[in-house]
Amino acid sequence: MLTRLLFILLLPLTLFSEGSERGFYVGVGSGFLLYGDAGLLKKEFHVEHKASGLGYYKLYGGYQLHRVIAIELSAFSYQVENSKNSYNYKAKGMFLGPNIGLTFADRQVRLFALPGLSILSLKHENVPEIPEKSQGVLALHIGIGLTYEPQNFYNLAFRLALENDFTETYIDSREEAVPYSQNLSQMYLGLEYKFSTSHDQSDSLL
Repeated sequence: MLTRLLFILLLPLTLFSEGSERGFYVGVGSGFLLYGDAGLLKKEFHVEHKASGLGYYKLYGGYQLHRVIAIELSAFSYQVENSKNSYNYKAKGMFLGPNIGLTFADRQVRLFALPGLSILSLKHENVPEIPEKSQGVLALHIGIGLTYEPQNFYNLAFRLALENDFTETYIDSREEAVPYSQNLSQMYLGLEYKFSTSHDQSDSLL
């Protein structure tokens, strides 16, 4: 039983290991934020909110173990604001986890997923019922996207991705703590640079 479990865990690390590409990569991204809390701010605190347009910024980097799996670390920040009542919601976070994907079109296109956990630092401003101090919370992080790496383009690649952070905190309101569920979705475009790559054309899927 233990041998079978170890085989299942190690299989992704050995899959497509021959002719794979290894190396570090770094990138920067910016995009839009979609924020949802099941109407809690509006119902409980009478706060209207909206995403602040281009209010999402991201730095990321990682190490490509082989063609399927990379280990990725990212730091990001975003803001939700409402000019009518000066309400601001700011968040910063970090994510560390696997980047799992498959390459197509002679290695120029890679579809990937980013499953794991992130750590968020949340701060509400100008809402009397919510403390303005930052709250550190753990969030479920799920992302999907694609990377386009043109051939002979100076090791540069372009990323389009949608990532989500799901978390729940408790805010003291009236006589009891209110459970506060949040869905923070980010769609962004990124530009990344790969420091070293190794290609084997026979290993391409398409």
